[in-house]
Amino acid sequence: MGGGGIYFGGDRPLAAHKPSILKIDVFMDDRLGLSSADRRRLRPCVAFAIEHIVRSFKPFCSHPADKLRAAICYLEAREPRLAA
Repeated sequence: MGGGGIYFGGDRPLAAHKPSILKIDVFMDDRLGLSSADRRRLRPCVAFAIEHIVRSFKPFCSHPADKLRAAICYLEAREPRLAA
């Protein structure tokens, strides 16, 4: 497992179900304890990660692992609760 519980290893044992990816919303996950102010503060960080690190709006799992890792590390550095 990598940052934030995301798998960075080799072959995935099972392919992710595409509809379930659309339902993932870490901002609204109560277990993180993010307030609405925290979510507003993180939105520009997520936009930066998408535009400048990942450089694509394709589905999350279709990006190269090194770009995903860099984007996740960037976001976790701005909000350590995401690394939990």
